[in-house]
Amino acid sequence: MPSRFLAIIAFAVCVPNAFAHPGHGNTDAKEVVHYVTTFEHLLPLALMALATVTIVWVATKSINIARRHR
Repeated sequence: MPSRFLAIIAFAVCVPNAFAHPGHGNTDAKEVVHYVTTFEHLLPLALMALATVTIVWVATKSINIARRHR
Protein backbone atom coordinates (compact mmCIF):
# COMPACT_ATOMS: atom_id res chain seq x y z
CA MET A 1 0.00 0.00 0.00
CA PRO A 2 2.75 2.57 0.75
CA SER A 3 4.27 2.03 -2.69
CA ARG A 4 0.97 2.92 -4.37
CA PHE A 5 0.75 6.06 -2.27
CA LEU A 6 4.32 7.06 -3.20
CA ALA A 7 3.62 6.41 -6.89
CA ILE A 8 0.54 8.63 -6.79
CA ILE A 9 2.48 11.39 -5.05
CA ALA A 10 5.34 11.10 -7.59
CA PHE A 11 2.96 11.44 -10.53
CA ALA A 12 1.15 14.38 -8.92
CA VAL A 13 4.43 16.21 -8.27
CA CYS A 14 6.23 15.48 -11.57
CA VAL A 15 3.52 16.10 -14.15
CA PRO A 16 2.63 19.74 -13.36
CA ASN A 17 6.32 20.73 -13.30
CA ALA A 18 6.73 19.61 -16.92
CA PHE A 19 4.17 22.21 -18.05
CA ALA A 20 5.15 25.05 -15.72
CA HIS A 21 7.80 26.90 -17.70
CA PRO A 22 7.09 28.12 -21.25
CA GLY A 23 9.58 30.00 -23.39
CA HIS A 24 12.49 27.60 -23.66
CA GLY A 25 13.77 25.17 -26.27
CA ASN A 26 13.87 25.42 -30.05
CA THR A 27 10.33 24.22 -30.77
CA ASP A 28 6.88 25.49 -29.94
CA ALA A 29 5.72 24.34 -26.50
CA LYS A 30 2.37 23.29 -27.98
CA GLU A 31 4.01 20.62 -30.14
CA VAL A 32 4.71 17.08 -28.93
CA VAL A 33 8.25 17.20 -30.33
CA HIS A 34 9.09 19.86 -27.73
CA TYR A 35 8.45 17.41 -24.88
CA VAL A 36 10.56 14.59 -26.32
CA THR A 37 13.53 16.73 -27.44
CA THR A 38 13.90 18.98 -24.38
CA PHE A 39 15.80 17.31 -21.53
CA GLU A 40 13.81 18.94 -18.73
CA HIS A 41 10.65 17.39 -20.18
CA LEU A 42 12.12 14.14 -21.42
CA LEU A 43 13.55 13.11 -18.03
CA PRO A 44 10.23 13.25 -16.12
CA LEU A 45 8.46 11.52 -19.01
CA ALA A 46 11.09 8.77 -19.05
CA LEU A 47 10.88 8.37 -15.27
CA MET A 48 7.09 8.16 -15.41
CA ALA A 49 7.28 5.54 -18.17
CA LEU A 50 9.82 3.54 -16.15
CA ALA A 51 7.67 3.78 -13.02
CA THR A 52 4.58 2.67 -14.95
CA VAL A 53 6.38 -0.32 -16.46
CA THR A 54 7.77 -1.27 -13.04
CA ILE A 55 4.36 -1.02 -11.35
CA VAL A 56 2.71 -3.13 -14.05
CA TRP A 57 5.52 -5.71 -13.88
CA VAL A 58 5.33 -5.98 -10.07
CA ALA A 59 1.53 -6.20 -10.13
CA THR A 60 1.59 -8.90 -12.82
CA LYS A 61 4.21 -10.86 -10.91
CA SER A 62 2.21 -10.59 -7.68
CA ILE A 63 -0.98 -11.75 -9.39
CA ASN A 64 0.81 -14.73 -10.93
CA ILE A 65 2.30 -15.72 -7.56
CA ALA A 66 -1.09 -15.41 -5.88
CA ARG A 67 -2.72 -17.60 -8.54
CA ARG A 68 -0.09 -20.33 -8.06
CA HIS A 69 -0.70 -20.48 -4.32
CA ARG A 70 -4.45 -21.01 -4.54
